[in-house]
Amino acid sequence: MGDSSQPKFLKAVFANLQIANPREGANLALITGAALEGHSSDMIQLLETAGYKVLTSDVEEGKGVDIVWDLQCAPPAELLGKVNLFVSCSVLEHVPDVILAAKNIKKAICVGGIMYLSVPWVWRYHRYSDDYHRFHASSLNQLFPDSSAIARAWSTSPDSKLYKFEEDLDQKLSRTIDGVKFLPYLMLHELRVMSKGK
Repeated sequence: MGDSSQPKFLKAVFANLQIANPREGANLALITGAALEGHSSDMIQLLETAGYKVLTSDVEEGKGVDIVWDLQCAPPAELLGKVNLFVSCSVLEHVPDVILAAKNIKKAICVGGIMYLSVPWVWRYHRYSDDYHRFHASSLNQLFPDSSAIARAWSTSPDSKLYKFEEDLDQKLSRTIDGVKFLPYLMLHELRVMSKGK
C-alpha cells in the first residue's frame, strides 16, 4: 500500500457513486499487496465500514496476509470469479509481467465486479522487490479492455492531495528550476467496472 491518498480517493468515490453497502453475498473485497504496511489498515477499516468482507493477499506470507497470491499466477480457487471489489494500491509497478497479472486479476473478479487501481505515473524508482512500470489512464485501458473507468483522479506526494483527472496535469504542475523542468510525483487512481460479458 502506498499513501493516504488511496483511502481518501476510495472514500470520496463511495460517497459520490453510492457503491458502499453491497448486498449480502456480493461483498468480497480483496486487497492485494497488503502486508500491513503503509495505509492497509486504513483501507481495511474503510471497506469493512462500507459493508465489505475483506481478505488480503500478497506475494508472500506476512503480517496481515490472508492469502498468498503472486499476480503472475492463476488466482487461488477460492477467489476465481468471487471478488466483488479488487483493490490494488502501489502494486502493479512491482509486477514484472503486468499483462499476465491483468489477465489473472480479471479471472478473480466476478461479472460486474469493481477494481480500484492506484498506480504511479511520475514517481521515483522504488524497490519491492523491484520497480518495473509506470501507468497512465491509457495504460490501464489497454491492460483491462473489458472494463471501463467510472472514477479517475490524480494525487501528488507527499501531501496526498487529490486532483481532478486531466491528461496533462503533470505539465501544469511542473516547475522549472535553473532551466531544468521538474515534474511532480503523480499517482493515478481509477475505479473500473468489469463489463457484464467479461
